Amino acid sequence: MFSYLSWYGMWHVMQQCGDERKKLLTFVVVGGRPTGVEVAAELYDMIECDLAKLYPNIVKDVSIQVVELMDHVLMDHVLSMYDMAISNYTAEQFKCAGSVRVCGPRVSP
Repeated sequence: MFSYLSWYGMWHVMQQCGDERKKLLTFVVVGGRPTGVEVAAELYDMIECDLAKLYPNIVKDVSIQVVELMDHVLMDHVLSMYDMAISNYTAEQFKCAGSVRVCGPRVSP
């Protein structure tokens, strides 16, 4: 359930347009291991199933980015500690979702 602050935040987002709205609706999950992938998947489900009903006009501007440090050539995918079939399945699900993207830069404070 949304609090007053959440409603105010969504009102603020709705007032923005173009690139500013896309910036405000970009979620970054740091880590492509099991917890990061689960957070990204749950966030995607919440946006597609719940938020889309309340704010159908903003869902197209939502972006979820999973940032995974890819130092090693063999570790260039999410869930790299699991079997490659699981990693490939997850990557395919992210690709089908459209708004979920995996990238590899380091995150700095």
